[in-house]
Amino acid sequence: MIKSIYNRFYSDFLLPDRLVEMQRIIVAAKENGYKHLTLPEYFDRITSTSKVETSNIFIHRHDIDTDVKTARLFYKLEIQEGIKTSYYFRQTTIDITLMKELHYDGFEVGYHFEEIAQFCKDKKNYSSVFVRENMNEIQDIFLRNLKQLEKDLGFKIQTVASHGDFVNRLLKIPNHELITDEILKTAGLRFECYDKRLTESYSILCSDNAYPQFYRGMSPVDAINSDKNIIHFLSHPRHWRSAPLENLNDNIQRLVEGLSVKINKTKLNG
Repeated sequence: MIKSIYNRFYSDFLLPDRLVEMQRIIVAAKENGYKHLTLPEYFDRITSTSKVETSNIFIHRHDIDTDVKTARLFYKLEIQEGIKTSYYFRQTTIDITLMKELHYDGFEVGYHFEEIAQFCKDKKNYSSVFVRENMNEIQDIFLRNLKQLEKDLGFKIQTVASHGDFVNRLLKIPNHELITDEILKTAGLRFECYDKRLTESYSILCSDNAYPQFYRGMSPVDAINSDKNIIHFLSHPRHWRSAPLENLNDNIQRLVEGLSVKINKTKLNG
């Protein structure tokens, strides 16, 4: 228990900048003949032909859960290395200036949505039955939020990615359950990132992790060295550079939300 608390404290407030490691991943992919593609570029490949993709492809997705400053450092590094990746921003991390810069430089910029979890938090009701009964309203909120974001940005959002929240784990309902073919059509979206056409086509899905492990399962460099054909790597700013103020605010918010769940425990998974 004490060790886990220390690890979390170190990760949030003391973790040194790990962008050299990020650069090492990018360089390793390039030196081993991998082509960096954004998610829409890769989606075009697997949906426009019946042939199995045989070239080496590296797809890097950034979920910007916290710390936009580190997201900008990712962007600066990727411009330097001449690659394009995919970025997904939550309501709490939307940065119009950065998102516009990414978009006009050819990066994928999408919405990291969490309307199911947020609806439960707002209503202080954490019942899966409650979610099912109110799914139409939740979908309407999603569509309004997306439309407003597009208006603020001045360009059309093409893709979205579901954010995983502790409330979703309680509900056993992921946020992407609100996405249907009808919602995609209404919103003018090409896909949601957990579309099985995408997830089932990867040779491996790699993800970063908190200190001290840093990766869940195989690291992207190990995947490259193992000759995995199509690598999808998911990363989050929090695991690459400490951001004390942002992490403190996020931890306080999580604490408040956790207390709300305990207070309203009679409405859990009813």
